[in-house]
Amino acid sequence: MLTLDPQTADEVYRVALAGDRRPPLRRALVVALDVWFALSGGTLECSSAGTVEVHERHSGRRVLAIDVESPEVASHTLHHLRTELAELSPEEFREQWGVDERAV
Repeated sequence: MLTLDPQTADEVYRVALAGDRRPPLRRALVVALDVWFALSGGTLECSSAGTVEVHERHSGRRVLAIDVESPEVASHTLHHLRTELAELSPEEFREQWGVDERAV
């Protein structure tokens, strides 16, 4: 719930993991490349776990997006952002993460 004077950033923002937003054909190509690299003994991986996104609760507008390369990194990033949203004021969160207040 949006309050008139929010005490913590989690009253203003929410964080979530967004999946791969590539078009289906491009996503299939990336998966095929990952399989080919794996079968040929390579260590290159083209796909990612997705993007950790922070949205303004009131408008739903995305204010921060962090690409993550693996489920482990996604989990750590989500936990870190949720902790900071619960502990920091909205102003402190915007300053620490470089969120432009005009974009909100």
